Amino acid sequence: MKNLSAQILTWLLIFSLIVFPSHAQQRFKWVTGGGSNQSFGSDPVDDWEQTEQICTDADGNIYALSLVGDNAIYADTFVLSTGAYGAYQNILLTSYNCNGQMRWAKLIASNAGPCTSLGIVADDLGNIYVAGSFTNATLYIGYDTTITGLAYEGTGLMQFDTTGNFHWVRFVGDNTPSTYYASSPNALALDGSNNAHMLTYIGSGVHVTLSLTGMRGIYDLVYNTSGTLLSSLRLDLDSEWYLNSVVIDPTTNKMYVSGQNGGGLVTDTFFAAAFDGSRNLIWQYFADGAGALTGVSLDQSKHLYFCGAAGPTAFYFNRDSVFAAGFFAVAILMKTDTDEDRYKWSS
Repeated sequence: MKNLSAQILTWLLIFSLIVFPSHAQQRFKWVTGGGSNQSFGSDPVDDWEQTEQICTDADGNIYALSLVGDNAIYADTFVLSTGAYGAYQNILLTSYNCNGQMRWAKLIASNAGPCTSLGIVADDLGNIYVAGSFTNATLYIGYDTTITGLAYEGTGLMQFDTTGNFHWVRFVGDNTPSTYYASSPNALALDGSNNAHMLTYIGSGVHVTLSLTGMRGIYDLVYNTSGTLLSSLRLDLDSEWYLNSVVIDPTTNKMYVSGQNGGGLVTDTFFAAAFDGSRNLIWQYFADGAGALTGVSLDQSKHLYFCGAAGPTAFYFNRDSVFAAGFFAVAILMKTDTDEDRYKWSS
């Protein structure tokens, strides 16, 4: 009888584990990080070293871009105990497996000025793309790659493979003062053909291809896996708009963005917009009042999701009240459709 009771108890225990999953499985799995012991920048906000962009590949590996200082840089197995190359702001590219173990790390730094990260994406072919602003003079990419003679270059796109090998970098413009001062990164995305789209604000007169650009504004620079510039199309937006984020529908090649006016923190007006495959404007809707749209995502059902902030006064999206006035500003999530101008919900 005792054996029978033990068997029944055992089966009840197994059944309970199957039917009632453990809540512990819903908690975080691991946490890791890194940085330096150095404060960089004169603005107190700049003293916050942080991971700014992140992506994953098909095998579940994680890739992250962090801003770090120049002295005693570390991240798990990556350690640089002495000063790096002289610039107070650098990019630390790190990769981890799904268990939180570091796979590899690359320090992207200049000996003359700060480097600023823009975005990171992983395609389906084993390539990792990193975009940002890489300061002039000598540029160091990891321990094994040094690029010299960059008198004025600024915005660029780099390609690595998933094991950390550096393949190539492509800069915007022709290494002239006008290029350096008139081009700045905005956002990065992939399309359904594994082409990388670097959305870049470019001033008039900057060489992108063999000819000069026309009007200043945001250009969609499309690169294939070999680093060949396939096209450079100007988005049909006012020349004072800047992008915060972008996503591309892999089946239709339509592009959805969020951005803002470049007039300053107080007068900024945030917006969302959609473009067809030729980058003609389909719609543009504004977030008026006290609010911000800082990120955009697209699901398989063609729903758009925006993140941002609202309040403390009323926040409107395309003249619809999204968030009522309140005492504090709050973080929000908002859902809408790709072909409709009315939002679905906000939270």
